[in-house]
Amino acid sequence: VDIQYEWQKTEDFSGVMDIVSRAEDGCFGISSISITPERETVMNFSPSYFPDISVMVSSGNIPIAKTIADFKESINGLAAVTIENTTLERGLLILKDTLDLDFDIIYVDNGGAIIEKIESMEDAFGYSDLPNFLSAVPRSPNIKRQVFYPLKLEGLAMVYPFESDWSEPVERYFSSARYERTRTALIEKYMGTNVNELIERISKSAEIGPLEEIAILTEEVELRYQELLEASEQTEKDQRIQIILIVGVLLLFTLLSILLIRTRIRTQASKIILEKQRIIEDRNQRLEDLNEEKNNLIKVLAHDLRSPIAQIQGFTTLIKTSDNVSGEQKTMLAYIEQSTLRLTNMIGKILDVRAIDSGDLNLKIEQVDLIKVLNSVIEGFTEQSRRKEIPIHLNSDQKEVSIWTDKIFLTEILSNLISNALKFSNRKSAVELAYKLGTKFVTITVSDQGPGFTPEDRRKLFQKYKPLSAKATEGEPSTGLGLSIVKSYTEKLGGRVSLSTEIGKGSTFSVRIPKNERAVG
Repeated sequence: VDIQYEWQKTEDFSGVMDIVSRAEDGCFGISSISITPERETVMNFSPSYFPDISVMVSSGNIPIAKTIADFKESINGLAAVTIENTTLERGLLILKDTLDLDFDIIYVDNGGAIIEKIESMEDAFGYSDLPNFLSAVPRSPNIKRQVFYPLKLEGLAMVYPFESDWSEPVERYFSSARYERTRTALIEKYMGTNVNELIERISKSAEIGPLEEIAILTEEVELRYQELLEASEQTEKDQRIQIILIVGVLLLFTLLSILLIRTRIRTQASKIILEKQRIIEDRNQRLEDLNEEKNNLIKVLAHDLRSPIAQIQGFTTLIKTSDNVSGEQKTMLAYIEQSTLRLTNMIGKILDVRAIDSGDLNLKIEQVDLIKVLNSVIEGFTEQSRRKEIPIHLNSDQKEVSIWTDKIFLTEILSNLISNALKFSNRKSAVELAYKLGTKFVTITVSDQGPGFTPEDRRKLFQKYKPLSAKATEGEPSTGLGLSIVKSYTEKLGGRVSLSTEIGKGSTFSVRIPKNERAVG
């Protein structure tokens, strides 16, 4: 169907709502429009295309509050920036009454202008919806997210008049696989490739964790950063280098940060940077020791590490596009990209375990092509497989095998098993995937030629953070969470995971899950 449309820009948000509520047909309102009971009485809403979460943003010079009392004191008397007649304004007014605050309100036309106004002032705050906040993080260093009082509503959607006859095609489109692909592509194009996973996690709970603990840990990290910065200022004057070092400390990047700096600077400063590397490595080791003690505060902080990691990835991509980058420098940048992806995956595993423990996991059962999922997971390990010369074989002559399951859970299960198989296998061995279809179940196996598991290992195989006797053959990092995630996800799908192993001859993990829609759950 060839649909012709005409864009009409309104002066402000209220203009969108007024036009749609009075229109009869062929009219759609597109903005960050929150679904509310009041608005549902005057217009139709499409299904939600984005979680409706708003976070409290303040000017960069306002400290992050550690307690509600600190929060009240830090924003009382400041200027609040918002959009008139929106849920963001309503949230501010509720906050004002609840905490008995005194502040004036400055109105702007749209969500992007909220961030710009707050950043340009030294004494401002306000609610920003999640899309605008995530988009602004890479380019707006002079803002801070306050951890208290986030807002979470039903969702963001398009609107159209009650009298419109578009209801049926709109509902069809928003429930289609094509829409889901388009939505994912748009989010990744404008907000980055890691935002989708972050959105899914945050949308399950507007409260990211114990807020007082977040504030305390943030303060601790800032103090560590300040200590290193004071030492650096005596010998390093270049502002660009200082910014990169700050990011490196906050993200626990040591050697990788130094490599990035060396690609940009070929001067006498390299000797100074190497000395900084030694200092940062010592600090990094102390932080890793804290992580090994299962510090729950670090799990909470993992949420907020996603944005600076995305900034590192953005800087790397920007440098690679420069005409002055040599082949050697591109190789170093590729190592940095791989390492940021690895850190993102490790953070994801910590958050996965937290979600499992808190019961926040929700199944999305749909018809899935098993062969396509298997090939997609294998393709994701192409570089790791090539680097260790370990081919991954899929024993199948079928082009399509349809089952009913949760695609994300299944992908995570297979990714963890293949990652372990590559990690603990020697060079020039092999990893083999196979499956067997039964009447009600499908059994997927992942086999390697690694060292196998001892009886002692098998007793603590699926427990979190339990060290096993086998070590990664080339020093690859491990969080000790992969197999516990495999077991939890498999059981969530109504299945079970088992192990067949022989010392010195390898291991085979078998995942047995329902293949029919009725058998799941």
